[in-house]
This record gives sequence, structure tokens and C-alpha cells, in this order.
Amino acid sequence: MRCALCVEYMKFKYETHCHTSESSACGRISGRELAEYYAANGYAGICVTDHVIGNTAVPRELKWKDKIGGFFAGYETAKTAGERLGLDVFFGFEHSDGGNDFLILGLGREFMLKNSDMGKVGLKEFLRRVRAAGGFIIHAHPFKEQPWIESIRLVPGFTDAVEVVNGAETLYNPESNGRALWYANEYNLIKAGGSDTHAVGYAALTGVAAPRRAKDINDLIAMIREGAEVI
Repeated sequence: MRCALCVEYMKFKYETHCHTSESSACGRISGRELAEYYAANGYAGICVTDHVIGNTAVPRELKWKDKIGGFFAGYETAKTAGERLGLDVFFGFEHSDGGNDFLILGLGREFMLKNSDMGKVGLKEFLRRVRAAGGFIIHAHPFKEQPWIESIRLVPGFTDAVEVVNGAETLYNPESNGRALWYANEYNLIKAGGSDTHAVGYAALTGVAAPRRAKDINDLIAMIREGAEVI
């Protein structure tokens, strides 16, 4: 039986890794449906982390400014629904390089517009820019193995946190989560959890449990830095 304090603590669940059909080509759930899904499952908030490079749903032939405008569609739809549902919806994005994926939190439209070459510069150079701009970097499913992933690459010096529980990997390749936990412990990196939701039932829901409701994305990042529990 859980104590009253534990129940209160667990109320503030946050998703750090999910996708919408408006902005990710692999997404099978709209921003509105995504917000409704998480609200129904007792989450206080979500970070929408669609693909801007690689598996994006935005037409590739568009000019960068127009492409970024279209990229925000999923997040904005989810945010509008979240306001109706009492669900916090924060912006993030998933950066891919050679199949290796990093969740970027704490940055927004201005950063993206300034970095139109983000799909061309090297991974470390891009992560340097994220750090310089004040962004927070979570290495998503670092030990995931798929045909499109060129190789497993670990960059602890350019990573703030490791996704030690990925909900999709929990269902399809659970041993990779154990390896991610080893990585975080070995390099003393912050631990995070993310479902990697693309559709209802695609992943086992996870995330982080915060001790209070986040005021904004930076407050959520601060709580993750302080050791918010991975759920």
C-alpha cells in the first residue's frame, strides 16, 4: 500500500519522448489524440519531440523557414488540446544522425531557424551548439539496434542524460534498456525515461515523476537534473 506522500509524488508524471502524425512520418497519432491519450493516463504533461531531420512528415523540398513552420504543427495541435485538458505540453525535438537519436529540450523556433544546417554538420558540433544555446540533451535509446542505425555511438561528453527506459524498447528489445542504465551509471549521467510513443499501444508508457508540477520546460529540465524518478 502506497503512502499518501508517494501517491501525491506520482501524480506529476511527464512524458519526454513522443511523436505526432502531423510532424513525424512515423507518427500514427495526431497531436490532439496524443494529448487526450496522456491526459487519460494521468500525466501532468508531455514533451512533443517530433523528427525534424530524417523521419519528418514535413515536405523536404520546402525552404528551411517554411519547413520549420510546418514542423511545429504537431506540437501546436497538442498544446491547444492540452490547454483544454489541463495537460502541460512542452516543445522539444528529436535530432537524428546516422540513426542515433537525441532528444533536445529547452530550445525553440529561434534556435531551429538559426541552425538550418543541422542535418549536415557533425553530431558533436550540433550538440555543442545545443549546449551553447542552453538546451538539454537526452540520448534516446542509445543501444537500439535496427537496420537503419549505422552503429551504436556513445558521446558521454556531449550528453546530459540517458534514456535508461524507453517504452518501445521495453516491449521489443528490453535488454537495450539495461545497457542504457549501465551507460548512465558508468559515466555518471542523468537518468531519464521516455515512452517513444508513435501510436496508442506502440510503447509501454513511462517517463519521469516530478515532485511538483512544472512551471515551464526549464523547470521540468531542472527537476530531471535534480533526479526526478524514472517511472
